[in-house]
Amino acid sequence: MRAELETEAYPLLLAIKERIQHHATSNTSKHSYNHIIMDEATQSAMEEQRKHTQPGVRYIYSDGSMARCSMAFAVQPVIKGTVKGFASSIKPELMELIAGIIATPQDQDVCIRLDNQKVVKMFNDIVVNRRRASVRAKLRCDYAVEWAIVAGICSERIGSATVEWVKGHRGDKWNAAADKAAKEAQAVVGKEWKVRAEDQDDLRYTAKMAGTTLEIDTRQALKMQTTRRWHQTWRSLKRHKRSIQDYDGTDWLGTLTIIHNNKPVHTFFSSQQDTRLRSHRIKKTHGMLPTMDALHARRPDLYKNDQCRQCHAMTEDKEHVWLCLESKEAHDEIWKDGLGRIDFWGAIATKHYNRERKKRRKEGETEPKEIEWVATSDRNEGYTGDEKWTVCHILRGLVPKALATEWAKVFKEMPKSVAEHVSRLFCKFIEKEGREKIWKPRCERTVEWEKQQCGRPLAEHEEGRCPGVQNDTHAADRAVIEALLGRRRMDIMEKRGAMTVKEFETEDT
Repeated sequence: MRAELETEAYPLLLAIKERIQHHATSNTSKHSYNHIIMDEATQSAMEEQRKHTQPGVRYIYSDGSMARCSMAFAVQPVIKGTVKGFASSIKPELMELIAGIIATPQDQDVCIRLDNQKVVKMFNDIVVNRRRASVRAKLRCDYAVEWAIVAGICSERIGSATVEWVKGHRGDKWNAAADKAAKEAQAVVGKEWKVRAEDQDDLRYTAKMAGTTLEIDTRQALKMQTTRRWHQTWRSLKRHKRSIQDYDGTDWLGTLTIIHNNKPVHTFFSSQQDTRLRSHRIKKTHGMLPTMDALHARRPDLYKNDQCRQCHAMTEDKEHVWLCLESKEAHDEIWKDGLGRIDFWGAIATKHYNRERKKRRKEGETEPKEIEWVATSDRNEGYTGDEKWTVCHILRGLVPKALATEWAKVFKEMPKSVAEHVSRLFCKFIEKEGREKIWKPRCERTVEWEKQQCGRPLAEHEEGRCPGVQNDTHAADRAVIEALLGRRRMDIMEKRGAMTVKEFETEDT
């Protein structure tokens, strides 16, 4: 009861917090500074930073933060702020880029260092090469207003402005400090930044959805919002929270990819086999497989006990299904085979990663250093991370975040995206092999036991007819048609009655 109250109260608390923050933000005096609307205290701090010119290049580290669809950013030396709009990892990084440039004296060379490659690439394409960029590239790119402001600020400067990419979360103390400050900025009230789109002559029209300006492609925004809402709906299921011990430590993107077989969440399968497979994965994730303890609780008259039909020693529950001693040989084979494929998956992922880096390379730039996949035996000892996670969770199709984190230490120079990709492929392989080599043989053994007890499987039904289905398949259709016809008759009768009353009134007059 307490858990349900907390679940229902959480959205209310968020709404109250947002109302308080909006009230505080609306009462904070705002000023326009270089086409950016910000609070007076931040403007004073930035003007103070602009007074001191240093010899050489000023290096500024910045980072953005996105948590629960809220975005914030921070710059070292510390300048914090928040930004509204559709949740994105690019927008806070873009606003921190603007903050770092305008906080530097006009005649000072500045180099902004951040850990978002997309922002660095767009800066070189839209700002540095703005004269050669096409009109379509300048006006129809994502966050076109913000990039136009960046280009205007850079063109007015005497000193140069460059942007460099640094690998995040790899021991750089200044990047770590910017990351910490950006996360702290999530709780800042009254520091919201806005851009003045009306100051741009070439960008006169902007679309809005739900009161928020669409700064990216409309089709992409609709698809993204639909997908995220479906993902949030799946994540917020009470069955998930009851069955998964480490709910927050689950990589939901990888888990939902396994459940829905790389297809969008809201689509449906036209194949009965694919539909049954997804149903099996959902039941497995929720811990609702038809094990002997569940069948015994449901039909104690048919299933006299809940013992495992393979080892005949222990109760068959959702954990024993995967840890039964009779399945140990298949279990060890699956685990060994999965670990043996990691180097193969890693080599392919690294090859694609290097290929994409070469495509992004501009003419005249030095060719990026290729990253090589280093085969190691350190991870072959298996995953021994968080105590909340066991092999059973991976066999059920759940992907732990800690798996990619632990393997990233072994991969050393590998990007974290490669580690996440390989860990998801590993969990997907373990889930598939566990279904084929552990679950299916167990089901066949249970069906054989049922035939020995009753002469036929207890769950068997009549040929061509599923349990609970009506004999007359068109009864529901006829009921709907009769309801619609009845409603139509009522409308006609009401109209005729109104006409009759009108005729009587005419005769009386």
